[in-house]
Amino acid sequence: SQTFSSLLWKILFFISLANRTLKYYSVVLVLLKHLVKELFSLEGKQIIISYIQLAESMTKTAIQKTITKLSETEKEFTDSSYLFIDAGAIAGIDHLKACIKYSLKAFEQKNNLANTLGAEILLYLSGYRQISRAIRTVGITTESKEIVFLQIIPEDIPSRIFSEKDIHIILEARLTDFSNDVSEIPLINEEKVKANLDISDEDISLFEDSNKKVS
Repeated sequence: SQTFSSLLWKILFFISLANRTLKYYSVVLVLLKHLVKELFSLEGKQIIISYIQLAESMTKTAIQKTITKLSETEKEFTDSSYLFIDAGAIAGIDHLKACIKYSLKAFEQKNNLANTLGAEILLYLSGYRQISRAIRTVGITTESKEIVFLQIIPEDIPSRIFSEKDIHIILEARLTDFSNDVSEIPLINEEKVKANLDISDEDISLFEDSNKKVS
């Protein structure tokens, strides 16, 4: 049986065929074509995804300090991006990889909506076009205990990669688990992802029924 994660972009495509309203509709057809392909062959960029479990959620003050530290790092290294994401907003590794790839492409083609690559990725992940809403939806919050740390750096400058110790210092929080350069991300909050992308149980059932008829 297919998992929710693997069905996600196919479901969006199915809804679009039914003339339903979609956020980021123009991207869905392209994403579908790449669903079964490797999405991380990005020339000149090294992308590291770390999965982190916190012993306890962070305060608003701690979150703001963390964001400030990352912003200062990005000002120093303008060709690198660092981003914390609420793991509950991600529908598996392919969802995140697709959002990264098309955010990079948006900047390359100069049709990005956000001023920074990190903010553009948040827009794609959330499905919203307002960065403030995207941050509230998929950024880390005072309820986040499982988070993803994303590093996008030039391939020829490995010294810019943050280690587990560096990340621990940035977060100023106790970690119960840390996995670096992960190849899988668990779907830990299906309802949140469905809400972000306006996918209902009815939509999923409709797609599955249609898929059975085709097969």
